[in-house]
Formats: sequence, C-alpha cells, structure tokens
Amino acid sequence: MPNFPKLLINYFAPTRTNRKQARTRRGLTEQLRIARMGTGRTARGSRCEMNVIRKRLRARLAFELLEDRRVLAAYGELPLSFEANYGQTDSSVDFLSRGSGYTLFLTRSTAVLSLTDVSPTVPAGDVEPAPTTTAVLRMSLEGANAAPPVEGQELQAGVSNYLVGDDPSQWHTAVPNYGRVSYYDVYPGVDMTYYGNQRQLEYDFMVQPGAEPGAIRLRFEGADSMSLDADGNLVLHTSAGEVMKQAPILYQEVNGSRQAVAGSYVLDGLDRVRFHIGEYDPTKTLVIDPILSYSSYLGGTGADIGKAVAVDGDGSLYVTGYTASVNFPVTTGAGHTTFGGGGLRTSL
Repeated sequence: MPNFPKLLINYFAPTRTNRKQARTRRGLTEQLRIARMGTGRTARGSRCEMNVIRKRLRARLAFELLEDRRVLAAYGELPLSFEANYGQTDSSVDFLSRGSGYTLFLTRSTAVLSLTDVSPTVPAGDVEPAPTTTAVLRMSLEGANAAPPVEGQELQAGVSNYLVGDDPSQWHTAVPNYGRVSYYDVYPGVDMTYYGNQRQLEYDFMVQPGAEPGAIRLRFEGADSMSLDADGNLVLHTSAGEVMKQAPILYQEVNGSRQAVAGSYVLDGLDRVRFHIGEYDPTKTLVIDPILSYSSYLGGTGADIGKAVAVDGDGSLYVTGYTASVNFPVTTGAGHTTFGGGGLRTSL
C-alpha cells in the first residue's frame, strides 16, 4: 500500500469578512433572543412591534441559512482535482486527490481510497476536533494491463506545494493539478477515465468496437463486507462508514444522442464484482459509468467543521470553522502555512 504523504503546507488565512459575518449571525441570534424575552431596547414598544421584529429577524436568519445551503451545494459540484505525483507520495502512485474525509491514490491497476470518519461534534473553544476512524479501501482491476499508458487531462489553474522538513531540496512545489486522469488499454480495447466532483468519483470504462466488456472485473479489499441494495447499488461496509457505488449507467452514442444500455453489478464471490450487460451494438463504443459516492464539500483528510460561509461581490467563497487537517486546501497567498495544532479560521 502506498505511503501516505506526511505534510501538505497550505492553509486559508483568516479574513475580516469571516469575522464580520460571524458577528452578524451572532448579533441576529441575540436580537431574536431578546425579542422573545420581551425585554431590552430592541423589544421596547407594543406587542405588535415586537412581533414585527421577531418576524423580520427570523426571515433574515432563514435567508442567510438558505444562502449557506446554496453556496455549499454549488461548491459540492466543483470538479475533483488530481495532483500529479512529483515525489510527494509513494512512487507507485500516478495521481492523488484529496477532499473532506478522504484521500484517493491512483496507480496503474488500483485505486486506493483512504477514508476518515470524523466526529460531528463541534469542539468547545478553539480546540480542534480529532479524527476517529480510518479505513483504506482498494479497488483493483483483475487481469488488467500492468503498465497501461496514463495521461492527466484538463490542466487546472491551481497548483500544490509540499514543504516537508528543513531541506528545500526535498520540497515539491508547483505540482500541477488535472480535472481528469485517463488510463489507456487497461484491458484490450478498453480505456478508463477518472473524474468527478467534491461529492463523488466517477470512472468511465470506454469499450471500443470489437472489445470484450466481460473482461472487466473489479476486486475490493479493505471492506468488511459488500452487498447490493434494492436499487442495484453496490454498498461497501467499512470501519469508517459505508461507501456506495451507484448502479452503473451504460450507454452508446447513436446519431449524436445517448442510447441507454441495460446493465448492472454482479457479485462474484466475497470481494469481486463484474458487470451484467444487456444487448448493445458491438460496432460502436460502449461506455460503462459507475459512480463512487464517498464524501462532500470542502475539507482535508482530518476533521473539518464549518461554522459560517459567505460569498463576496467577486464570487469568492469564504468559510469559517475548525480544521484538524494538515492538508486543508487553500488558495495562493494564504497567510497561514503551518498547522498550529489548535482551532483555525479558514477562508477561500
């Protein structure tokens, strides 16, 4: 199993915007509390005036909460970022990706998913929450090409920097990130592409005309058990929670439109899965599209708890909260570049 990287030096700096929004939220909550009590300057006046105050405060708080949900939902749709391995992790890894509660390592024939189950309890004061349970899940392609060509695609603007130790010669800077990773000829005539968003990982098998889709066989290690639910989803039970592989979508492009092909997972023993595929045109490319659902939203591999979120006039996203992740993602120019061991206010 690949050795996990020791430290990623990247953090968000606290900003006045974060603090101002947090104070506003606390102020609204306090005003609503005073209005409910019927005492204090805000509640002076008639009962009718107090009712108006309560309604206005509730409406404003409800609006802010709705905006929070919209922002988080939009963030969850951002594409995954795959870092090229420039020496920051085990040499067998080609690309890696990180998110809230997981780290993903891609090798020539295996995807390694490190999952962390964290406590949802908000810590008191500025003491950071601690991770509770970690599980490592491996998905291997059985009988596949041991050395398929690999390519990072859709180069992204952001880069990663690893400053480990005191020797600059061992640092890894300006590591490129990609939106997709493709492996070619993993089986004869079958290519594989990884992509996704902050909520889920997708990996498409592209079966070229004349190739045999029945050759695709997946083996899972690290799960306590696995099963198929009533909707045909593959559920992997691990010590860090359940990982669900949604029922595969199969299709072919016919005259510029997608034509669905019937298909499903088939359990093959205790740790193996293959695909049942209905009738399709073997003269056209067949796409098999499973989806791996494992996490959502902003975070690193440790415990991350959001307290407030806001968007400025330029569309930039600001988040306040706590993090225990040494690899919490940041933007260029972040003011904090080391993990101090305590609560951290973060911004994006």
